[in-house]
Amino acid sequence: MSGSTPSPSTSSPAPTYADAPVATKSKPIKAESVLSRLPAPFARSLQRLIELLKIPPPSTPEILQRIETMERVIVLPIKVAAIAMLLQ
Repeated sequence: MSGSTPSPSTSSPAPTYADAPVATKSKPIKAESVLSRLPAPFARSLQRLIELLKIPPPSTPEILQRIETMERVIVLPIKVAAIAMLLQ
């Protein structure tokens, strides 16, 4: 019997990653849109609180110091351990 439906013995190809559903990023919620829906006094207080809690970006010397510390504390010991394992 040669119908248009595949027989149970015929296997279909395995699904690929291209067939998988893609997770889309949701749009970030803007604080202004949320605050515009709140009562005015509460919105102003919340806006002030947000401004107080913002963290300023680090300066360039501070970033360089962080990178050097990370290399010395994390990367260097890992390299030493890897070399020690290779030499055994």
